[in-house]
Amino acid sequence: MLTKETKGYINDTLLPCSMTGYDTGKSIAEDIIEYLENGVNYNFYEPKNLAKNILKNKKEFINYTIESFNVFVEDNND
Repeated sequence: MLTKETKGYINDTLLPCSMTGYDTGKSIAEDIIEYLENGVNYNFYEPKNLAKNILKNKKEFINYTIESFNVFVEDNND
């Protein structure tokens, strides 16, 4: 289960900072998971409990990011 911290990270940090260059929430989520699995040290992935929660709940992270991405795009296209 995604923590409140992880959901907040997606909505407040990940999406606003990652919208340029991405067409889908799925591609953002998959890139984040790939970076975490490969041990890329990047400031978005701190604290470590956030990274652990994402990796433990990959499918839910992807689905939640897709859903949030679509809402974010819809809200900002008005």
